[in-house]
Amino acid sequence: MPIRRAELRINLLRVGGDATAVGAFQALAKRPASERWLLLIDLGPARYGILGIADLARFVEQIQANPETPLHALTDACLPIDADDDDLAAIRLHYDALLQQGKQLNRHVIVLRGDQPIGAVEIKRATGVGVLSTTTDTILNMQAAPGSNPQQLEQRTDRYVNTNFTALDLPRTRLDPGMPLAPRASYYFRFWIGVPSAESIEQQPTQIQAELLTSDIELVVILFSEDFVLEAHQGTIFVPVHGATHIKTAASLPDGMTAATSDGYLFFRVQTPAQTGIATLRCSIYCNGMQIQSRLVSAVVAAGVPVQALDDQGLLRRSVLDFNLSSSLAPQVLGSVQPHVLSLMLNSNSDGTHSFRVAANDGQELFSSSATLSPTALANLVDLARQRLHEAAWGNAGEYTPQSTYRYDTNTPLQTRLQYMRSDLIDMAKRGAILYNSAIKDIANGKQKSLRQIMQKPGMVQLASKMNASDIVPIALFYDALIDSLGSPTICPQFEQSLAKALEQGTSLIDEPCFTGNCPSSGDLSIVCPSGFWGFRQDIGMPYPVRPGGPELATRIGFVEKPQIGMAYFSDFPLLKGHLEHLGTLNAVLSEASPRKDVLALLQKSTPQLVYFYCHGAEINTIPLIRVGAESGAEYIATDNFANFAIDWPEQRPLVFINGCHTTALTPDKAISFVKTFMEDTSASGVIGTEITIFEPLAQTFAEAFFQHFLAGVPLGRAIRMARLALLAQGNPLGLVYLPFAYAGLRMTQT
Repeated sequence: MPIRRAELRINLLRVGGDATAVGAFQALAKRPASERWLLLIDLGPARYGILGIADLARFVEQIQANPETPLHALTDACLPIDADDDDLAAIRLHYDALLQQGKQLNRHVIVLRGDQPIGAVEIKRATGVGVLSTTTDTILNMQAAPGSNPQQLEQRTDRYVNTNFTALDLPRTRLDPGMPLAPRASYYFRFWIGVPSAESIEQQPTQIQAELLTSDIELVVILFSEDFVLEAHQGTIFVPVHGATHIKTAASLPDGMTAATSDGYLFFRVQTPAQTGIATLRCSIYCNGMQIQSRLVSAVVAAGVPVQALDDQGLLRRSVLDFNLSSSLAPQVLGSVQPHVLSLMLNSNSDGTHSFRVAANDGQELFSSSATLSPTALANLVDLARQRLHEAAWGNAGEYTPQSTYRYDTNTPLQTRLQYMRSDLIDMAKRGAILYNSAIKDIANGKQKSLRQIMQKPGMVQLASKMNASDIVPIALFYDALIDSLGSPTICPQFEQSLAKALEQGTSLIDEPCFTGNCPSSGDLSIVCPSGFWGFRQDIGMPYPVRPGGPELATRIGFVEKPQIGMAYFSDFPLLKGHLEHLGTLNAVLSEASPRKDVLALLQKSTPQLVYFYCHGAEINTIPLIRVGAESGAEYIATDNFANFAIDWPEQRPLVFINGCHTTALTPDKAISFVKTFMEDTSASGVIGTEITIFEPLAQTFAEAFFQHFLAGVPLGRAIRMARLALLAQGNPLGLVYLPFAYAGLRMTQT
């Protein structure tokens, strides 16, 4: 079993064995979240011990008796493990065998590379942490002996992104920072990964942590711009586990230079616009077809000086990282990213417009382009698409009201539901095709056919955005099959056959011809096939960007014996009892609570892999809330409760599922505050929400199908698609309303 990043402790302070326990304790206590830090104690050549605050607290009486007690007197050497040894399971077995022989062992193993420590793996959980409150002050009040201050492990500093502009004849030298770019002139935009450079125009260099690197990676760098003319728009950088990065595929090459002699610089020849002012380009980084970083580069274009600077610091050029899934560009994180067939980025611009950037990978080359929609165009398209979902769910385009009734209720006869489904699929396809074509037509730049071919087979798709409310589009509703939107199309005969088999035999639709990219009606404008919707054919993820200093992109959620589900619910749902009974049959440990105080206590004390809100939503004074408890009381959970009640799961990083029934308060534009809270304040790996108000039968059926697959190790994007198709196999198309704010490849893994 390979060492996983979540198991590797890298918050280590290195100290000699003769340092006093008092000084070491004080050094740990000064660290933010000090309980997560460990002392790495040098005990001799390639021998190390580990102590944390909880460990030191157990020796309080001994330390009080002798404040100069050295650390080597309190710890034994840890077992070592080489960083390149993948058999961590064997180490655990060896550890347990030694314990059974009566050996007194430290509860950590030290991970070494070249005899040097790079982290530690905990084997047994510490106990007695509660003694901290009674011992911390005692030790802190003691006088530390001189020379006891530990030093943090050396951090790797060669994984910073650097950018700037250079002249064509001096490609290795940055331009004079006090001179603007000239109009209609050619320059090189220079990109490189290495130590932070004073020549870089990056505004927020990201600190790179020393982490376990397990695989080499390739990063594709793509430029998009409506202002600059780009001679070449993409190149590839190779990032090895050891050593410096180098260029694999150049974009533009200065005279006399090759990729091998470029010193790791990736050059893009660009031409400035004729008009003066501020010109921008977007620089995006992709790993396996998935966008992991994007930065907006701005430059002042003028005929001479003086000119109006970009800001009060007098800058004439700058690069701002505004979308980030990996702070460190670490191979051990990006090496696990699964290949994506398409990455679509959407972001709001300062002038109110919306820009789409697309990169589609057909396995051989990357197709990329961009387009911009007017301030109202995208909002109108999204509103029309959601209105069609409203019509499918409760029969009219307006917002949900308490009087709204569910058209796909299980009490409705099957044949009636199938009639609804056929009609709704046709209407949704017409609306989804307009949404797709409006967003993709200009992006594809005449290559719609090529893009459709790339997207024909199922694969992973990413929607990347900065998570503004206006940047959330119903991507599952994109319909890319050809259709006569003014005609009277019928439903695909092959799908009808597959549906009949599913209804009769209880089989899944996922392996049927239409959903494997082999629909025989493909290209027939008079036929609507559900496989034309991206949500039924692609594994979609909408990963939330990483905040500065926050955790990396979550690709795994680990558990030991069984996953834990922490569930908060509204207790007066009519169908709750059956839902709880079904969840109790899952291969997981279910903990549940309904009253607000019990919900908060559960979330504080538990370490779940899944957090499930089966609830109402509410909005009071424009503040979105989750309603728990019962109808007889008004009990709510607000976004600030999580930070104020110290609810955080940095080790488990659970997936949060908000299944809010019978409410208009948790629509995407309002629920984004909860997504932000869970991702930034509680360290969640992702959040699942909905496009529109949902009804209890839909919520239960979808959640039960999703949990079944996700708990079995199916990646999130695929598990959501399987749940959508499970509903479709029952004659219900509304699985398309679910939104996954997470990496599509996120999966549960037993450790």
